[in-house]
Amino acid sequence: MTTPTTPSKTTTAPQWPGVGGASMWMLLAFVGALFAYRLWMVPHSGISLFFDEAQYWDWSEHLAWGYFSKPPLIAGLIWLSTHLFGDSVLGVKAVVMALYPITALSMVGLARALWPTEGGVRTGMVAAALFATIPTVALMGLFASTDAPLILCWTLASWALWRAQATDQLRYWVAVGVVCGIGLLGKYTMAAFALTALWTLWGVPGPRRGILRAGPWVAIVMAALMLSPNLIWNAHNGFPTLHHTAELTTSSNRGGGVVPTLVFVAGQALMLGPVAVLAGLWLLRRSANGGVAGTAPTKASYHFLWAMSLPLQAIAVVQAFHADAHVNWAAPSMVGFCLLIASRLSRPELPLAAVRPRGWLMAALASNIVLTSAVLQARDIAGPTLPSRLDALVRMRGWQEVFTALAPAIEQADTRGLPVLTESRLLITHAAYNWRQHGVQTVIWNPQRTVNNHYELTRSLPNQAGADVVLVTESSNPAGIAQRFASSTLLRSAKVAVGPDRFIELHAFVLRGFKGYDTPPNGAQPARRDNED
Repeated sequence: MTTPTTPSKTTTAPQWPGVGGASMWMLLAFVGALFAYRLWMVPHSGISLFFDEAQYWDWSEHLAWGYFSKPPLIAGLIWLSTHLFGDSVLGVKAVVMALYPITALSMVGLARALWPTEGGVRTGMVAAALFATIPTVALMGLFASTDAPLILCWTLASWALWRAQATDQLRYWVAVGVVCGIGLLGKYTMAAFALTALWTLWGVPGPRRGILRAGPWVAIVMAALMLSPNLIWNAHNGFPTLHHTAELTTSSNRGGGVVPTLVFVAGQALMLGPVAVLAGLWLLRRSANGGVAGTAPTKASYHFLWAMSLPLQAIAVVQAFHADAHVNWAAPSMVGFCLLIASRLSRPELPLAAVRPRGWLMAALASNIVLTSAVLQARDIAGPTLPSRLDALVRMRGWQEVFTALAPAIEQADTRGLPVLTESRLLITHAAYNWRQHGVQTVIWNPQRTVNNHYELTRSLPNQAGADVVLVTESSNPAGIAQRFASSTLLRSAKVAVGPDRFIELHAFVLRGFKGYDTPPNGAQPARRDNED
C-alpha cells in the first residue's frame, strides 16, 4: 500500500486500514492480562488507600465543581467507581485504573491517524504494548490519581488535534476543545497542551496554518465552556485551586537546582524503562545518518510526536531546576515517547511484511514487566523482613488495621456521633475512609484559621466554645490541643507494624468542653502547616 498524501479539503480522504485481526486480539489479551494482574495486586498486597486516594474518595462523597487542590473530575470518577463496584479499596480504584489500558488502546487510533497505512496500525499496537508495560503505568496504574484521566485526555486531544490540523474540519476542532476541557477538569497540567497545539498549528502541514481561522478559536471556546463550572466554583471560593497550582509551580519547600534537575531527568528515563530508552536511542541514532525516511507527511508525523512530548518535558525540567518537580508531572509526555520508540521499532512508513519488531521490543516489554513486578512484589520475594525503604507500597499499609483497632473509641455510648478531630490532612482522610461505615463527621484543628488545604477550607473546627470531639492523633500527649478543652481522656491507642522498621501508632482521646482557639494556653504547640501537593 502506498503512503497517502496529507488529507485536505480537496483531496480524497485516506482509506483507513482496519485494526482487527489476530494482532489486535493479541494486543487486547496482553493489555487485558496486565490490567487483570494489577486488579489482583490490590487485594493481594493488602494495601489500603494512599492518603490522596482517601481524600479523593472523601470528595466523591461531597461532589462539587471544584476542590482546594484539584478540579472535580477525579472525584466524579471515584463516585462512578464506588457506585459500580462498591467502596472497598479496589472499588474506589477500579474505574480510574481502567483508564490506563483504554489509553493504550487509543494509541492505536492515534498512530493510524499519523500513518494511515497498515504499518501505522502496527506501530500503534507496538506503542500500546510498550505503554502498558512502562513503569509509569505499572506503578501509577495501581492507584486512583489525577494522572490517569490526564494522560488519556492528552492522547485523545493529540489524536483530534492531528486530524483537525490535517483537515481543518470544524468537528475535529470541537473535539479538541471538548477533550482539552475534560482534561482541565481533571488536572490543570492539561493547559500545557496549548504549547503542543501552537507547535502543531505552524509545524504540521494542512489546508491552513496558524491561528487566523475559526478552528483553533472554536477549540479554545469549547475548552473554556467545559471548564467554566470549575472557574465559577473557584470564583465563589476565592480561587483556591488556581492559587494553589500557581504556588506549587513557582515554589517548593525542597528547592531546586542542578541535582534535582538531574534526578528528575533520570526519573523520566526510568518511567519509560531502561531497555525501552536504550532501544529508542540506538534505533534513532542508526536512522539519523539518512534522516527520517518517508514522505513529507511521514516526517510531519514524527515532528508531531516530538510536539506531544518536548514542551511538557521542558516545562517540568525548568520547574525541577527552579523549585523541584515530582517525577509524574510530565507523565503525559510518555505517550509521545512510546510512539516515537515504537515508530523506530516498527517503521510505519515501510510495508507490513518488511518489518518484524521483535528483538528490541521483546527485550523492552520483558524488562519492564520483570522490573516493575519485582518492585511491586518485593515483599513476596523477600518476605516480611524486607526493609521499609525497599517496599514501594509501605505508605499504603496498615491504615485499615490501625483504624479498625481504634474503632471502639467511637462506638461507645458516650462518644458515638461526636465529630472526629485530627490535626493533619493525612489523618482526616484516612479517618473519613476507614471509618466510613460509622458515618463519622471529620473536622480539622486550625487555630490560626489558615487555608492551606481542602479541609482547612471546608471543615475547620469552628471557633465556638462548648464542643466535644474525639481526637485522633499521632501524639500520645497532644497538650497543645487538649489544653484548650475542659477535659481530656485517653480512650484507646493502637500500634500496627507495616515493616520490620516502620509502624503506625495512633491515639484516640475524648475532649470535652472546647474553650475556643483564641489566647493559646502556656505550653501550647504551634499549629503545623499541612499544604496539599
